[in-house]
Amino acid sequence: MPEFSDHRIGDRAVSFVGGNATLFVYDDASQQFVRRTTNVKKENGDRAVGTQLAADHPGQALLRRGDAYKGPAILFGRRFYTAYQPVFNSTGKVIGVVYVGIATQSIAKGVQAAASGTLEVAENIERVARGADETETTSSQMLESARWK
Repeated sequence: MPEFSDHRIGDRAVSFVGGNATLFVYDDASQQFVRRTTNVKKENGDRAVGTQLAADHPGQALLRRGDAYKGPAILFGRRFYTAYQPVFNSTGKVIGVVYVGIATQSIAKGVQAAASGTLEVAENIERVARGADETETTSSQMLESARWK
């Protein structure tokens, strides 16, 4: 697997939808999945290139068996909702993992924005209904007034 000195491909891919992405390569010497290209940041703000998938990661055993993992994970102290897909060589051996994820904080902000938008729509519907009632009342009064003249 080549070394990556240019991480723009991964950066561009996630720029369309947000979140982050990583290509892990299985290192036979350390028997670990190692980040070769990523936009995941360590606590100090540097790219996490060269770091390993945590030994206690909830997807570790699944990925080693060749199964995908989708679910929560903590990366460098931050919570993410994640998807990890193993990559196989021609003999079926796991040689890497493709990861995508989004910070749960981002998801929470999206849900909050959607809830706020829903409340605003409901308030607007209520205003329209009130306006329709007022228009109907005014129209009825005008008709009644016209009949008596």
